[in-house]
Amino acid sequence: DIESARLLAGERLRQARRAKGYTQRTLAKHLRCSPLEINDYEFGRAEEDVAVYEALIQRVLAVA
Repeated sequence: DIESARLLAGERLRQARRAKGYTQRTLAKHLRCSPLEINDYEFGRAEEDVAVYEALIQRVLAVA
């Protein structure tokens, strides 16, 4: 279901962020959003399509 997919994508986002060595605050600064938004994505609370999560994961991995 969509909720499970969001949770899985959120976990992948968290892993990508941690692999880069970023805190939620640091990542939010790079992506020009709030740390709360990052938190919502990581815990599957963001009401976005899973494709949005995937795009966000790709942006995290591209942040230098």
